[in-house]
Amino acid sequence: GYAANLAKCVTSDGFKLSVLKTHDCHILLQRILPAGLRGIMDKDIYEAVAELGNFF
Repeated sequence: GYAANLAKCVTSDGFKLSVLKTHDCHILLQRILPAGLRGIMDKDIYEAVAELGNFF
């Protein structure tokens, strides 16, 4: 309940996000992106992305 419905922001081809507000981008960077990368990226890369998310 603290971000927009991201499913409505995905284009019909499924590759682009549109109509995102600043807070939605912040949530993507800080919460969703690191959770999605965990386990599929090297630990060093994951930690760098997570730290960037926490910084912004």
